[in-house]
Order: sequence, then C-alpha cells, then structure tokens
Amino acid sequence: VLDPRDGALLALSSAPDFDPNTLLSSDPEEVKRNLSGIPEFNHAISGTYPPGSIFKLIVGAAGLNEGRITTEDSVFCPGYLELGKNIFLCWDHKGHKKVSWLPALINSCDVYFYRMGLKMGGGTIEKYARQFGLGAETKIALRGEKKGHPFGPEYRARTKKSWYDGDTLNLAIGQGELLVTPIQMARMVAAFANRGVLWRPHYTDKIVYSQGRPEFQQKPEKMGQVVFKNETWDNLQNAMRLVVSSGTGRAALIPGLEVAGKTGTAQNPHGEDHAWFISYAYRPGEPSKVAVAVLVENAGHGSSVAAPIARSVMMAAY
Repeated sequence: VLDPRDGALLALSSAPDFDPNTLLSSDPEEVKRNLSGIPEFNHAISGTYPPGSIFKLIVGAAGLNEGRITTEDSVFCPGYLELGKNIFLCWDHKGHKKVSWLPALINSCDVYFYRMGLKMGGGTIEKYARQFGLGAETKIALRGEKKGHPFGPEYRARTKKSWYDGDTLNLAIGQGELLVTPIQMARMVAAFANRGVLWRPHYTDKIVYSQGRPEFQQKPEKMGQVVFKNETWDNLQNAMRLVVSSGTGRAALIPGLEVAGKTGTAQNPHGEDHAWFISYAYRPGEPSKVAVAVLVENAGHGSSVAAPIARSVMMAAY
C-alpha cells in the first residue's frame, strides 16, 4: 500500500507470516524449533508472478498515447482468436461480441487486447512497460527485492531468439514470460493515480538521534516520470473508475469514495490461477492518498478474491 503523493509505504504484508512471540521462549531448543518453521520469503518484494489482466492498463496506455488505437476502435470478440494453427481464448468463452476501449477494459476482454497488441507490436508494449519500471527494482530499502522478468522483442533479441506474433498476443494480456512483483504493481498503480510519477517506496519518516546529532528527514525520491497526453491519462483513469463502478472490480466499490482499479486472473503453470487487484482511491476533488496492489496466490479470480481485500485496505486508510 503506497501513498501516490510521495511514495510512502503505508503497509506491506506477506503471508504466511509468523508470530514474533514464538521467539521469546527461555528454552533455546524451543526457539530453534520455532525458527525452523518461520517463512523467510517476502512475497511482496521477492515473489515474481505473471501480471495477467492488470497489464492491460499498460497495453491500453501504449495504444492510446501512441495514437495506434482510439477509444472508438472496436473489434468483434467471438470468445477466441485464431492465429495460424493456434487458438487464443478469451476468458469469456461465449465472447464479448462487439467491444471498444471502455467496455473492453471494464470487462477485461482478451480478444480486444490481442487485436490491439497485434496492431501496436510487442516492441511498443515493451517500451511502455519499461517506462512504468517493470523489469527493474523499485529500490525499496529492504533486502531481497527481485526485478521480475521483462518480456518483449528487445529482451528476446538479447538472448538471440526470435519474436513471434503469438508472443505479442501473450504479452498483450500480461502472460508469456513476463513476471512482476507486487511492489512493482503498487508503484505502477500509484503512477496511474498521480499521472506518471514513479516514487521510490520508503517507510522511514525521520530518524531522531541522541547526543545532539542532527535528525534525518526522509525526502520523497522521484525515480522516473511517465509523460502522457492529458487525454490519455483521462481515458485511463476514467476506464479504471468504470471497472469498479460497473465492471469486474465492483467488489471494491466504496460509497463516498472514488475507487479506480483493475482486476487480473493470471495463469499459473504451477497450479491454480493467481488473483490480482490493483487500485487507488480518493475523495472527490482531492488527490489520491492510497494505492493498493493485492495478490492472492492460487486463488482464482481477482474480482471475487483480491478486490474485497483491497476494499478493506482502502476503507481502513480513509
């Protein structure tokens, strides 16, 4: 959970966690036994996962800002796309029928994003993913942060391998070889809230020393700036609000607050799908002060599992 205004880390949780009281026993053997069962893996900064449909925000941003797609462009979704001998399915096998930008994002139509991905090319999508910090550490001051795994024609060329249209289709819906961390997704959605500023996440406000040493005051540290046309930001933020008010993110709706977000169900080759929901909230007329990324491993749909968690967090923040 980040503050989009300055990158302050408001909360970070990784489960399974542990009770620190288990280390307080006076019996060294009991402490040793308890230590052996403590999870040492911080999923929030070290876990890498396919982003699934939350990545469609990057694809939409790339297409709209480059002028490759317009909000009126529509495609017909019969529930699948044929590419050569391969069939690429939409999550709704019945199809979304005729869809343009807003209904495609609101209902997370895969076929629309397949089509837009082919229209833009994998290189354009990869470029915009880098602008939002994917494939790079956020530089949070915690040990063990992972970069994730970038995916695109440029990265593939470095490994001396070819790029195919099928790879573009996978990238367009946040699948394939692309891997991200929850902290990267929190910073990404914070940048959607504040219109492009990538802050370094920080959790220290100030340090007060004894013996007259001057105190340390943490200043917000800007790591990057995504520059879009105002119209692009307007279209993206409007679509994210509609995802929550009338689309797949309705479980995050909060009366009295404007909530914007995107659900994701990420295919997982090792088991059940992962559930994602990224979002930000604000009072009308005020800047957002909370951006949230929720990932629940092997839990299925972001709409039913991750969005209610984000709702609880945003209600607590306000």
